[in-house]
Amino acid sequence: MSFTRSFARKLRALKRLPICRSLMRLRYSYLSPGLHRKVFGIDFKNPLGLANGLDSHGEYVDELSIFGFSFIEIDGANTAAALSNVMTSTQNVVNAACINPAKMNSPVQEERTEMAVRSFSLLYDFVDMFVICTDGISSLPASMDSMLDTRIGYDTYKPVILKVLPETPEEDLEPVLKYCLLYGIDGVMVVPSLLEKVVSMVSDRIAVIAMGVNPTADEAAGMIERGASLIELDPAILQKGPGAVRNLLKGIDDVQLQSN
Repeated sequence: MSFTRSFARKLRALKRLPICRSLMRLRYSYLSPGLHRKVFGIDFKNPLGLANGLDSHGEYVDELSIFGFSFIEIDGANTAAALSNVMTSTQNVVNAACINPAKMNSPVQEERTEMAVRSFSLLYDFVDMFVICTDGISSLPASMDSMLDTRIGYDTYKPVILKVLPETPEEDLEPVLKYCLLYGIDGVMVVPSLLEKVVSMVSDRIAVIAMGVNPTADEAAGMIERGASLIELDPAILQKGPGAVRNLLKGIDDVQLQSN
């Protein structure tokens, strides 16, 4: 049995045991004023979040929040499943709906764009922020422009973060970042190897998030020092055990205290 399937079975068991969830939350939480972040106008209890993959449809958001994540990314492609689950969540953690227009279930570009915008609209009132994937400048305007136009029609402002996928051509990075700055994107997610370059290019105008990593405490503290507002961890972090995020948070806190 794969790690994802076996862990999902444990999460289903937790869903039926609210008292156990409360005890585990106490056991695995780690709160420190030095770890608190306010990004996009949202309060994050710490800088560490969970990438999409382990709980794609948001079925176990409350249960995963037990392990110390400050935000959890869910897949917005299957809108019906995601919507049903986030509506019943008790919101112990910040929800980020991830939408990848390129992976919408249609071979036609116009239909994929329409499906992405529909997901964006349906989820808008029920999530805290959106993560939109791109693999280059050519894939941006058709879907992103429509989603940003849709956001204007809502009374509540929800941040939109652009996830620059690792397969994005190097020559597309600068045009993508210019697009973000020009069209009001609130933040950008990049792999750690691009962190310093991106931070220097966007300055303080938008937030930068390091993604796709399971760093040591020293590495994570270094990313924050180099300008990462948040760090999105790979789901494999939980293969190290339920206390892995708590241990990493404590390590980051220790590193930051020693450097001050």
